Amino acid sequence: MALSSRNGILGGEESGLMLVPQESMNKIQRVRSFLRGSKRNDDYNPKVISLGPYHHFKPEVQALEGLKPKVFDNFISRGYSQSDANFYGKTVLEVVGEARRCYVEGSTGEFDDSQFAKMMLLDSCFLLCYMLDGFDGFWFSEMIGASFYLFIQRDLFLFENQIPLWIVEFLFNDRFATIMGISWKELLVGHCQRNLYGEEYTVDNDMYRDGKPLHLLQAFQTLMACKSNTTPTVTPLSTHSSWWGRCCPNFMRTQENSTIIKSQKDSFEKYGYVFRSVMDLKAKGIHFGHSDNIYSVTSINFESNYAYAKLKLPIWYASFLSKVFFTNMLAYEICSNGTNGNELEITSYINFMKSLIVCPNDVKELREKRIISNTLGDDMKVVQLFKALNPHGIDNPRIFKEVKQKIQQHYDSKANSWMAELVYTYLRSPWTIMALLAASLLLLLTLAQTYVAFNPRN
Repeated sequence: MALSSRNGILGGEESGLMLVPQESMNKIQRVRSFLRGSKRNDDYNPKVISLGPYHHFKPEVQALEGLKPKVFDNFISRGYSQSDANFYGKTVLEVVGEARRCYVEGSTGEFDDSQFAKMMLLDSCFLLCYMLDGFDGFWFSEMIGASFYLFIQRDLFLFENQIPLWIVEFLFNDRFATIMGISWKELLVGHCQRNLYGEEYTVDNDMYRDGKPLHLLQAFQTLMACKSNTTPTVTPLSTHSSWWGRCCPNFMRTQENSTIIKSQKDSFEKYGYVFRSVMDLKAKGIHFGHSDNIYSVTSINFESNYAYAKLKLPIWYASFLSKVFFTNMLAYEICSNGTNGNELEITSYINFMKSLIVCPNDVKELREKRIISNTLGDDMKVVQLFKALNPHGIDNPRIFKEVKQKIQQHYDSKANSWMAELVYTYLRSPWTIMALLAASLLLLLTLAQTYVAFNPRN
C-alpha cells in the first residue's frame, strides 16, 4: 500500500515513491553483539534524540521527546499543503504494517499500531525539519537550541537510530516541494553533502543507483561510495563466492584439495602487500594528492613512472564526530550482508587508511597536501582515531586491489628506490641541490686534473 495524500495516491509515477515489498526490503538492523564488544559501546547509543523504536524509551532522550509534538505543530502551520494533523496521522496509520517491517522482527512489539504510527510521524517530521533548517523561514535550530543541535547531528549518524525515509519524503512532497522548488532527492543529497563535507557540490553520480536509500545512514554510504568515470573498476565477485570468501580471500575454498597450496600462494601474491605508512611510501618516491573525484572513497588511484609516482586520495574532514560516524558506518556495512549494492566500500577505505596512518607525521603529510582537514587540533588524535576503528578483519580486497598492486610494484622496484633516494636526500631544498652541484663540479674538476696529470701536452 502506498501513502495516500490530498491529491491522490503518493506513489507510482506521480511522486516516484513506492513501498518496497517485504521480501526484498533492506531492514533497519540492530548492531551485532560482536561489534559492541564486551563493554557497551557508547558510540552506538543516542545522547539526546531517538528515532525509531530501538532507543525510544531510554531516559536520556526524553527531553527532546517532549519537543517533537511542538516541532510537528510548527510543521503543520507552515508550507503549501492545507493538510492537518489528523490527515497525516491517518495516512501513516494506513501503512503502519509496512513501517513495522522496516525493523527487525519483534522489535516493535511494545507499540500498538496507533502508538507506532504516531512515533513514525513525529520522528519523520523531526528529521525533515532538521534537514530543512538553514533554508529561509525555518526555525528548527532556534526551537531546539544550540546545545542540542550538534548532538542531534551525532545521533542521526547512528546505525540503530534510523527511520524509513519514504515517510519523510511523503511529508516533504506534500507540504514543501512546491514552494521550495527543489525535489526530495536534491534535499537529501544536499543534506548529506553538508553534513559530510560542509558544502554542496555537483558530481556525476546517481544517488539512487541501487534503489532509494531506506534510511539516512544508507544515504550517507551511497554518497561516499559514489562511482565516477575516473573510479577504478571493481572486479565483480563470482556468483558462487561466499560472504566469508569475500572477506577472507586466503581461505576461499577450491574445487580440488590439490590446488589449495597454489591458491594460497596466488592469494598471498595478490593480497600480501608489505608497504605501510605514508612516510614509508614517501621515502620510496611516492607523492600524495587529491583524487579526481575528491569526495568518493572509491576514487583512490595511483599513477607511476620512473621519475614520479603519486597516490591520489579523497579528502576527509577529521572532527569530533568522525569516530561515531565511521563506527556506525562499519556496523551498517558489516550487518547489511552485501544488500543494496553494499560492497564494503567504506570498510575497505578505512582499512586502506589504517595502513597509511600510523604516526603523526603521516597525518601531517596528508594535512599539508590538503587531503585531511584536521579540526581535532592534534595529529596524534587522528592516529588514535584510526587505531580505535575496528573492522574486525572484514574487507573487500578487490576494491583497491589494482591500486595496491601498482603501489607494491613501485615499492619493490630497485630503480624507483634509487631515484627516490636521490630526490629525497639531495633534491629536497635549494641548499641540498647546490651542495650536490658543487660536489659534482668538484668531482669533474678532479677527474679533469687527473686526466691532465697522466696525459700532459707535448
